[in-house]
Amino acid sequence: MKISFVVPTGNIVNEERDRFLTHAMGDCWHEDGGGKPVTMFALKGHICSRCGLFYTVRNDFSTLEDFLKLYEWARGEPGLADFVAEFRARDLVNEKRGPGARKRFADGLYRILTARGREREDA
Repeated sequence: MKISFVVPTGNIVNEERDRFLTHAMGDCWHEDGGGKPVTMFALKGHICSRCGLFYTVRNDFSTLEDFLKLYEWARGEPGLADFVAEFRARDLVNEKRGPGARKRFADGLYRILTARGREREDA
């Protein structure tokens, strides 16, 4: 059996997108506030200066684990039903097509939500 991993890109555009989508989902985009790393249950991480929770990494929607949280949230939003319906779930988790499909999903969702935000500002 062949196992492959998607390595997070660290792309600044992805980070901006992931921060925006994390906030849209109602979650905290954790900030360390310049604090020193702490060890908890043998994991090195930080205490978020915003919410006070321990975290090791921020959401990275290029990874399957974090992407599934985004996908489930989007599926539960009635205003996003048409957008979500454009994607087949099996493509999003597919070993070969998954990374590209997840990027298209997250990028598309980011464009939709930022456009809605601009429309509200202009109204």
